[in-house]
Parts: sequence; C-alpha cells; structure tokens
Amino acid sequence: MSFQRMADRSKNSVKWYYTWKLSIPIIFILVGLITMKDLKEKDEYRQQLDAYQHAGQYITKEEFGDKWPFRMINEGYVYSTGNSAIFRTSGGVKYQLNGVAKSKGYNLLKYIWKDDPDLPGAKINIGPFIDLAFKNPIEYTEMIKREEEKQRQRLKELGIYQ
Repeated sequence: MSFQRMADRSKNSVKWYYTWKLSIPIIFILVGLITMKDLKEKDEYRQQLDAYQHAGQYITKEEFGDKWPFRMINEGYVYSTGNSAIFRTSGGVKYQLNGVAKSKGYNLLKYIWKDDPDLPGAKINIGPFIDLAFKNPIEYTEMIKREEEKQRQRLKELGIYQ
C-alpha cells in the first residue's frame, strides 16, 4: 500500500471521526427537543384532565346532612354539560341527575340513590343537586369525550356499565 493511499485513508478516517463526533450531539439535541415537545403536550393534557376532574361544585355528605341522597358515597362534584346534569364521584364515576344525562349513557342514579326515610317508597330529593349542577357548567371538549369513553370501557370490563 502506498504512502499516498494511507494518507488519504487517514484523512478520510479523521473526516469521518469529526463528522460523527459532531453528529452525535446534534442527534441528542434533536431527540431532546422532540421529547420536550411530547412532554409539553402530555403536561398540557394532564392539566386539562386535572381541571376537568375537579370541575364543577364540590359537595360533601357533611354539608347536606340527612338530605344527602347518595349511598356509600361521601363526596363528589356536580356539574352540567349542555342540558345534562351530572354527579361525579371523587373516584371519577359519573351518574346522571336528569333524563338528558340518562339518555347520553351516564350511569343510572338508582344504584346509589337513597330512599327517603320520611316517605316510604320515595327517594331523597335531588332537585338541589340538579340546581347546583346547572350553576356549574363545564365545556364539553374532545378530551372530556375521550376520558368518558375510557371510563365507560373500564366499567364495561368490570360489568358495571350496561
């Protein structure tokens, strides 16, 4: 092998060495930027989801006393989307408070609705909760639709949702 050929090969090796040496940080920077964008989108989604999960009027059994109409549930949120009045437990399960919400597929209230001890055969009045729900409307976004669909799927898998 001639000296010139070895020198050319050596120059090419040095050129490739520096090309790769410069390329690797550029690749890491690009991967970092892409990851940061994904993290930013996920963070925005989490913020929207958190805001949604805490949307509406927070209510507790303590504040309503004997007028609390729900069995086995001590707290939750009431809100409305459009004409649907909804009660959401702190665990995220949503129940209909009116017929419109029932027609949209929310869980039936009858499973958690307490009987009125003063009127045999009647249920505790949920009128005040419906009023509170309509005083606390939330915007129904695509993100909320996706989250509700995920919740329905989980409940169907558990055999809770019809």
